[in-house]
Amino acid sequence: MKGELEKAGEFFWGAISCYLNALEFLDKGKAHGGHGEMVRMAKKIAGGIGNARLLEAIKSAEKFHSNYYHSNIPEDEFPEYHEKARYAFQEFGEILKDELLRRGIASSPDS
Repeated sequence: MKGELEKAGEFFWGAISCYLNALEFLDKGKAHGGHGEMVRMAKKIAGGIGNARLLEAIKSAEKFHSNYYHSNIPEDEFPEYHEKARYAFQEFGEILKDELLRRGIASSPDS
């Protein structure tokens, strides 16, 4: 059975993919077609807004996710991967929130 550290990357990637699926659904009316398509979309979003830190975070989050299957991240590097995955999660959450507000699907908390 996989340990908590390995599973952390799997959980973060799952959470990030939920945001990406929602953004894809808003854009195209359907969820993404698979892992590779989701990664390309994430990179396209990050590049489109000129967020180099998010682009790097996507790469780290993807490697953090693959660690569940390959156990290729040394334990002492987990905090760095965790922080980058957390950043990607937070940024895509903000991007989704902004898109929902822009489309009038959600309202601002102060309205």
